[in-house]
Amino acid sequence: MRPALARALFCALLTLTLPLACDDDPAPAPPPATPDMAPPEGGAEVGGAEAGGAEVGGAEVEPGGDTYLTYNRVVSEGGETRADLVAFNMSAYDEVVLNEGVSLEEMDCLSYGCVLHPDLSWVAWIRRGAMSVNELWLAPVDKAARRVDVGAKRKLSDAALTFSFTATRLVFTEVKDQAAREGNAVKVASLAEGGEVREVDLVSDLGGFSVTRADDLLIVVKATLSSMTVFFRNLANDQILELYTFGEAGGTGSEFSATSNPVRFSPDNTYVAAITSNQLTWRLHALDATGAAPEPVTHELFPSQTSPGACSGPYPFTSVLNEPRFSASGDHIYVLFGGDCSQRENPAANRRDYDVYRFSRDVSAAPLNVTRITRANHWSNHDLGAFDVTPDERQVAFVATRPNKNGVKAIWLMDINEDPSAPASFDCSRDPNMTPALDLNGDRRCEFISTEVTAGGTVEYRGLSFTQARDL
Repeated sequence: MRPALARALFCALLTLTLPLACDDDPAPAPPPATPDMAPPEGGAEVGGAEAGGAEVGGAEVEPGGDTYLTYNRVVSEGGETRADLVAFNMSAYDEVVLNEGVSLEEMDCLSYGCVLHPDLSWVAWIRRGAMSVNELWLAPVDKAARRVDVGAKRKLSDAALTFSFTATRLVFTEVKDQAAREGNAVKVASLAEGGEVREVDLVSDLGGFSVTRADDLLIVVKATLSSMTVFFRNLANDQILELYTFGEAGGTGSEFSATSNPVRFSPDNTYVAAITSNQLTWRLHALDATGAAPEPVTHELFPSQTSPGACSGPYPFTSVLNEPRFSASGDHIYVLFGGDCSQRENPAANRRDYDVYRFSRDVSAAPLNVTRITRANHWSNHDLGAFDVTPDERQVAFVATRPNKNGVKAIWLMDINEDPSAPASFDCSRDPNMTPALDLNGDRRCEFISTEVTAGGTVEYRGLSFTQARDL
């Protein structure tokens, strides 16, 4: 498709959703949006979502509100397990447990995690029911009481797979008819009480969706064994635009899926970031969403874990472990890498490799290694899981094991330093009584958020996400 025609179709599609410049003369870029909310547990597999597919979506956060770090905390000790849904005020150092005293039967944040709407007014979760049924539940948050109103919860699905918030909706996928093997329905539910639930698309088991900042605009991903096609769907007028196809249809081999190859829309509404792993190679793509450039800009990352050339790429990793995350302006993309290259090179190594990298929107440029994790048999070789970046991009929060406390995780807050030779700097301000530990360079490192448990107990943190909200 010619760029001019593609752009015209794109503008027609989005007339009701986004403030894009659609006249003949290029107009200034739209103002920066608020930080992208991407979800859960980065350390499992690409896509960031754990089993069940919970993902915080593109709903706008509340400008001028307090900054919160939201997460799920799972604590097991003395034969009992609890799963807390927490909103931590970064200014007041105030930890609010929104489901305190609520049983797992009433609100299951353990199976797949609970996800808060970016303005902290709603929460959704998937509960594993009988016969492997995945029930999708939605409940409002009573901000005045600082608690989830479990009494007002409602069930949206008995066969849910993934879900994500927009400003006024919850978008989810569910098995359409397991016996008939029809695929997975993409559905949209209004957050308003009594709001309708309607099916808007159908995808295969390899397909999926991604929300955007516009309430009416979805990214729909349709995948075959050898290709992945990205569509824009306007929920207001039901128009569809085919943006790009990765790979080639008609081939064999399971090289694409919306879960392992996530696609996300930048908060400034100008480009799509996608991660692919076909042909045994991980790549990061940036695709102009206005139709001005017909081909994506691609940054080849490294061979995959099963490739004969594993660990021979420009970065010493073998996997991408999360969906692309954007800065508030959309100028930066953050990605978590993982792998076993250290163990391949040195059989005595007892830890895997992790690092968060930051790419510019022109993904062809060299990235910044944000975390610069130590490669050694030492606790400071952090086993990164979930992570997120503060709205001002000054710090990165990540989950990793506490020093010499196997099975007990903490949330660490690390400064983002543009100088790759500078020593790692961690935020030790929260608790002056917290005993800091020294890394192999003799530099101080402190956990920012941690939970004490008795011997044999475990602590996990999942689904880290920064947002800004009022009145909690």
